[in-house]
Amino acid sequence: MFHIKEKLYNPLFQNHAHVLAIEDLIKPKYPQAKVFSLVIFTNAEKLKVSGTNSVGYCNKIIGNIKSYITPIFTDEERNDIYQILSRANIVDKQAREIHKQNVRDYKYSIGK
Repeated sequence: MFHIKEKLYNPLFQNHAHVLAIEDLIKPKYPQAKVFSLVIFTNAEKLKVSGTNSVGYCNKIIGNIKSYITPIFTDEERNDIYQILSRANIVDKQAREIHKQNVRDYKYSIGK
């Protein structure tokens, strides 16, 4: 069995864009909302990350999530935020492919 090494686009940069998009959706109604950036790797063989608690394997990140125990929102507010995010999700296959191509094009353009 052999292993293939792949160079990845920096997931922190990609996730940062996701965080900004989520904030744009929920901050108008819930300005007190804090969106945390977490990047989880489920099966990376050798993960070299240091200096952050927001990137790592599932067990580490799940532990970080569970450390937040003080409720910020009521159940009703939480459900409303879920609905806001759910409605913004791209479910149309063609629209999702266009989005993915736009992301690839962007990654290519910044890699020059």
